[in-house]
Amino acid sequence: MKMPSRRPSWLNPSITFKLLFIVAFLCLNAIGNLFIAFAQFGSQNMSEVLIYLLTFILYLVPAYGLYRLKRWARLLQLTISIIFVIQGLIIMASGQIFVGMINVVLYGLTAIYLLSEKCRKLFMSTIPKSSDLE
Repeated sequence: MKMPSRRPSWLNPSITFKLLFIVAFLCLNAIGNLFIAFAQFGSQNMSEVLIYLLTFILYLVPAYGLYRLKRWARLLQLTISIIFVIQGLIIMASGQIFVGMINVVLYGLTAIYLLSEKCRKLFMSTIPKSSDLE
């Protein structure tokens, strides 16, 4: 007799909890940027609205792709995470230690997990076979 899964039916059974945390982190950042865009729209600051809408998309696209276990999303988020780690180091060097440290820790942990063997295998197992494409 098969044990019932504790996961909801809409959740991919092969996605790990660490990857779910990364997707949730990206979604929270995306939602925060969307709220800031609306606030900037209210103050008629259109250049800031555009920037925050772009960052909303920048967080949401890899979150969706990671949730769907797309290889391009892993590579995109890995690139973004490395860029933000470098940015965090620059911020720390400029004197804002706490803000820079938050960037380095959050995006560093994201990059470390995306580079892990378990995560690489998870994304490699979702490559479609050539027979599936015909």
